[in-house]
Amino acid sequence: MVERKDNKRIGESPDRKRYLYAVLYAVVLGFSVAAGSNIVFGDDVSLSYTDNYMKPFGITSLLIFAAVSAAAFAGIQVVLRFYGRLRLLFVYPAQGKLQQGMSKKKTPQSGSPLCVDLQQAVTQPKDGAFGKRRGFLFVLLLLLVSWLPYLLSFAPGSVLDDSLASITPWTNGTPLTNHHPVVYSLLVGGFVYLSKILPISLNAAVFCYAMVQSVCLAGTLAAMFCRLQRAGVKRCVLAAGVAYAMIVPYFPAYAMILWKDPLYSCALLWLSMLLFDAVRKEGGLPDRAWQIKWFLALLGTAFLRNNGAFCLLFMATALLLSGQRKRFFYTACMTVIVALLFFTAQHTVYPLCHIADTEYTEKIRIPLQQLAATVAYQGKMGEEELEFLLKIMPEQEWKERYAPCLADKIKWTDGANMEYISQNKRSFWKVWGNLLLKNPAIYLRAYG
Repeated sequence: MVERKDNKRIGESPDRKRYLYAVLYAVVLGFSVAAGSNIVFGDDVSLSYTDNYMKPFGITSLLIFAAVSAAAFAGIQVVLRFYGRLRLLFVYPAQGKLQQGMSKKKTPQSGSPLCVDLQQAVTQPKDGAFGKRRGFLFVLLLLLVSWLPYLLSFAPGSVLDDSLASITPWTNGTPLTNHHPVVYSLLVGGFVYLSKILPISLNAAVFCYAMVQSVCLAGTLAAMFCRLQRAGVKRCVLAAGVAYAMIVPYFPAYAMILWKDPLYSCALLWLSMLLFDAVRKEGGLPDRAWQIKWFLALLGTAFLRNNGAFCLLFMATALLLSGQRKRFFYTACMTVIVALLFFTAQHTVYPLCHIADTEYTEKIRIPLQQLAATVAYQGKMGEEELEFLLKIMPEQEWKERYAPCLADKIKWTDGANMEYISQNKRSFWKVWGNLLLKNPAIYLRAYG
């Protein structure tokens, strides 16, 4: 294929790509809004499909889809057209040569004016509120102080049923399983162990964990605001962001809950911030310090949630398909290696340590929901598929247990023969695939 000197194929147009991405985003957004407008919710996630359901698509849905898609596409074009002016509402203007025609300048690495802005936006003076290390500490302490009433109200911490599953292995010898991430359970176990070696109660140990988690969440948010300041975001915008994190109670409530998701969310946000740093750095490969931080964030993402490794595989694919694939090839390979490391630990190291794997029904909760929806909505089904499903539970039980908003009622059904699925995995997926071909609309509705 003939190529130009700047390594771009003849006929390749950045404008065409932007139009394509805009159309794709507008269509997905339009479909999401149209589908959401058809959802009927009965105020309780555990209600059956007669109370929580999705209305059929009709003319109104089509009009909503068309209107939202058109508005989204037009809005994106307006933003791109006036991007240079709109960005000044939030970001300080670049200086020198960049001040003139920045929106038209492109680099071989980016191919996009938006990426150039990320790479070359001029930061504010280093003595700004967020410009130094003490700025990070200031925001960190500000968040913790503002969260203090909630932290004391929720003390020693919000302990859920899932939290107890990570605590009981260290208090009464319950076998450790991978139903909840092993690394998270080990982390919780370390704090529980403090109550055994120090003169403190179990509640005090739980409170110590909650405080450490609160510092991690507040520190991650503070690091994000510092990065935005270095990218040239205006102080008023930063102040509004910090105020939002201080006032909204979801942040301290999230910080005090004993669950895997707060730390997992921090790891994901660190991955986003590190990618932001790498894109802003013009040319060359990320330095060694960045690679170490990236590796640690990958470990947190993979091992703090059992489906985190799949997010890493998706991210690696996106990096390899991006316009900077050569620059991030090593980073993508590292991402894949960490994901494979998790799968290796899950299927080899954990069994050797007598750590039970996650229940198979936990892994297939969405396919189970789709099968239950097929039975409940009386979808097309052959005798072979029906016979297989009836060996798991009676037809009426499938219908009574199907709750569109909650998979737990299916996967934890008392009296159901879920072991039959584990013993006949190939047959299960064969039945699932056959019913998918016969009932794609029901499967899509159940997934949504």
